[in-house]
Amino acid sequence: MNDLALLSAQGSGELSRLPRTTKKALAQVEGHAMIAHSKLDTLDMLVDRTLDDIARLSAKEAYIAQVLPHAAGRAQMVVNTYTFCANSIISRAVR
Repeated sequence: MNDLALLSAQGSGELSRLPRTTKKALAQVEGHAMIAHSKLDTLDMLVDRTLDDIARLSAKEAYIAQVLPHAAGRAQMVVNTYTFCANSIISRAVR
């Protein structure tokens, strides 16, 4: 019986008869999947946090523009710079 037939077998104990190299390969695939999942979770958390930060900064920018019109340009520049830097970091993390 080949390895593929062993994997698809329904009986109990069939997987325990797999060759050691196949078990090792399966463990490596599982490990790689866990790492990829962790990276995606981290990236998701980073994007959520960044979007929240940009929303807060934009709200503060709007407030500053109302209260201190002469400082509106500087506030906009701060928000734009943060957004640009965050975009750059996230873009690099995706690669």
